[in-house]
Amino acid sequence: MRPPSWALIAEELSPVLGKSGDPIRSQPVGGGCINEAYVLSRGKRSVFVKTNAADQSPMFEAEVAGLEALRETETVRIPEVYASGVTGSHAWIAMEYLSMSRARQNSQEELGRQLAGLHRVTQSHYGWERDNTIGSTPQRNSPRKDWVEFLREERLRFQFSRAVQRGGQFEGAGELLDRLGEFFGDYDPLPALLHGDLWSGNVGFTRGGQPFIFDPAVYFGDREAEFGIIEMFGGFGAGFYQGYAAEWPLDPGFDRRKDLYLLYHQLNHFNLFGSSYGPSVRKSIRRLLSRLEENRA
Repeated sequence: MRPPSWALIAEELSPVLGKSGDPIRSQPVGGGCINEAYVLSRGKRSVFVKTNAADQSPMFEAEVAGLEALRETETVRIPEVYASGVTGSHAWIAMEYLSMSRARQNSQEELGRQLAGLHRVTQSHYGWERDNTIGSTPQRNSPRKDWVEFLREERLRFQFSRAVQRGGQFEGAGELLDRLGEFFGDYDPLPALLHGDLWSGNVGFTRGGQPFIFDPAVYFGDREAEFGIIEMFGGFGAGFYQGYAAEWPLDPGFDRRKDLYLLYHQLNHFNLFGSSYGPSVRKSIRRLLSRLEENRA
């Protein structure tokens, strides 16, 4: 895809970039696999811009809503969104440019504490006000009062169905979905506000060591679900877990359930990137079914 018309986008961003005679500069930024990203500058002012095809504008609209929902909590720092729109063949979203630096000694602990604060923001039901995406996969957020039903229908069954359409075969998936409630016999989670896609690539630290998060897939769900992709890719040090536990320790049954939340992201990666994620999906299913049998014994 050709680069977008930066002059037109810069005009939309003139309240931030100004209208001086300085030339517009665009610098590609690596790290993403769904969108193209740039730092757009005029003089000493810069903004971060993500672009995609024009028909992907609903994805950016949902991202704007998610960033604003997180930002309103005043718990974890969230880049400010300046504008979004469609210009020619490109959809785009522009936000505050935060230069990344190394985490300082207590940065990970601070992130853990702030995330626990975010999770204390609740509502009466699971889901969200709109559907959004996890990567580029649709993420359904139809409101439900029952967490097991939400997890089964809006998360796992939806991803399994897409995976089967892509040729995936997962023995035991039906049994796991049928028995999902057995993981929650003595645990009734609150609908917590989640970032939804919190892996190390969606976390940064300012030069002062302050953590900030971005690229969300927001919804209200079991706070344990936030740890699914964290467990998948790592990148969070012991201080992060210590900081979270100091504010709000996880339920003792988390170790039995965490593979459920890992499984959601494994399935999504199967659907996004192909069969190389199949073995990890099957391994998680076997491990979860084994835990159910151990509980019966």
